[in-house]
Amino acid sequence: VSSCEEQKNSSVYWLNVNTKDFRGLTFPQKMHHVLRNEKELADIISWLPSGRSFVIRDPTKFTSEVIPKFFGKQRIAYSSFTRLLLRWGWQHITKGTYNHINFHRDHPERCLLMTYENRVSSTTNDVATLESNKKPMLSNIEPFTDKSFSGDTSCSAGVA
Repeated sequence: VSSCEEQKNSSVYWLNVNTKDFRGLTFPQKMHHVLRNEKELADIISWLPSGRSFVIRDPTKFTSEVIPKFFGKQRIAYSSFTRLLLRWGWQHITKGTYNHINFHRDHPERCLLMTYENRVSSTTNDVATLESNKKPMLSNIEPFTDKSFSGDTSCSAGVA
């Protein structure tokens, strides 16, 4: 990995509102950028008040407007996108609402700790197998530990 790539992955340059090049960013980095900088999409996707969770308010518009622009997929089903969220470790809380211990509005650098889980057999419940399939982005950031965190369902009313 070149020093330029390390700098790109270890800094939060990708949060800059003027960033238009999303190549090379991880899926969580792209999600954080959309939620932080694309205020005109608030009726489609937004943070919940605590900053620990986000909600996709309009799955139809999300699929037709947000995914092609920020994730480079022209044709993808909403169910495929939500499966991708789960593979990155997000938890589905309520309709359209997701959270992850390392995905927080006020700690964008934490999303670099998120890992993608390779497909694991449904009969495999072995934690060691799951752990060996994770691919961390940055190993020098301490995990965010909020012992009071148990999910955020505080603002799911009015979700499309």
